[in-house]
Amino acid sequence: MNDYISKEPLRPNTDRARLAIIMIWIILVLHILMLIQEFYFNSMLRKIVAGDMFPGPEIFRVASRQQGLAVLFLIFFVISMVTFILWFRRAYYNLNLLINGTAFTDNWAAGGWFIPFICLYRPYEIMKELYVKSETYLKEHSPDYIPWLKTSNVGWWWGFWMLSNVIGQISIRLTLKADTPTELLTASNIALVDRPVSIILSLITIRVMRDYASTEPFLEQVIPVPQFPPLPGMEETPTVS
Repeated sequence: MNDYISKEPLRPNTDRARLAIIMIWIILVLHILMLIQEFYFNSMLRKIVAGDMFPGPEIFRVASRQQGLAVLFLIFFVISMVTFILWFRRAYYNLNLLINGTAFTDNWAAGGWFIPFICLYRPYEIMKELYVKSETYLKEHSPDYIPWLKTSNVGWWWGFWMLSNVIGQISIRLTLKADTPTELLTASNIALVDRPVSIILSLITIRVMRDYASTEPFLEQVIPVPQFPPLPGMEETPTVS
């Protein structure tokens, strides 16, 4: 690892981590509420398709509540993504200060989420680098540090993120195209799969963030004293005995 340590101090990231985690908890609660609502809507659709129930005011009220939850979820999801990326980028920026050279610039920690194809792997690469290089740094500069960051959690996090996106896209497209109760039921069945996956994703995301955020104070504490090369003319000369 490079012996040169930047003079610039690490930028505080604790508040960003705390806010981002709170937002993900809110997203988790909304997913649970939407799952309960989806179960109710799905049971009504099954009765309609089976001919045991005729569409009436109740199902429209349920559909209206679903739309309200969907709008609320979208608002908080955008806020959650913003707070997460702000924390993510700051964490990667600080890592670059510590080791004087990450695989990418901190701009990729934000922009990597939005560029087609690259968004399929770049955030995962950055999160894994945060885990691996931060733990390596702590083991080298803090003898009492006990390694506990698990990169397997990063793999699970990214796997569920990708799975949730795929199922979510299928559910949205089926819902928008649905014109009959049978088509709505098919879309609802997919949504009933998507919600539990999203709930698990939220829990894993909280775990991944908490684990890394808990190491950030240690990273600030174990910064070694910079070792600078001697000034010209100040080099030690060997003594001749």
